Amino acid sequence: KITDFSSFHRGKMTKISIAIDAAHREETRIAVLGSDGLVYCAGVNTKGSLGDGTAAGTGRYSLGPVRISASTTLGNIKSIYMGIGRYNDNNQAFALDGSGNLWAWGYNGNGVLGQGNTTDSLYAIQVTVIGPANGKTAITNFWCAPYGDGCNCFAVDTARRSWTWGY
Repeated sequence: KITDFSSFHRGKMTKISIAIDAAHREETRIAVLGSDGLVYCAGVNTKGSLGDGTAAGTGRYSLGPVRISASTTLGNIKSIYMGIGRYNDNNQAFALDGSGNLWAWGYNGNGVLGQGNTTDSLYAIQVTVIGPANGKTAITNFWCAPYGDGCNCFAVDTARRSWTWGY
């Protein structure tokens, strides 16, 4: 059900990194990091998991790529990650930018989006529990591991400290 990204943007999009959530065959999402440093998503859009500011519930798909949006200009993204929940609609995504800021959107069960709350986000928001957004040092590595109905998040900053949040 997902459009071929190779023809997106008149061939000017280079596939740098791809994150796929295929844990649930009927709830597949894909995120592509473009050569322009922006993130594009397609697939199911439950609880804001496409990051385009909308959420239409289970069964609503974006058949073509949509650019994720944020409260500020979101660019210079270096890597992307998908969080996968046990249930079809408990998914989130993450993006790490070149300045060491981590961004998140989608389902926020157990605070997995790193805001200190459990409010889902329909667009990319900056993770505030760690990183430069909270006066901390930049994030150098990030990964997430599925657990229960959300995921555990792990990060390492430039001071070589490790951080964890979420489930």
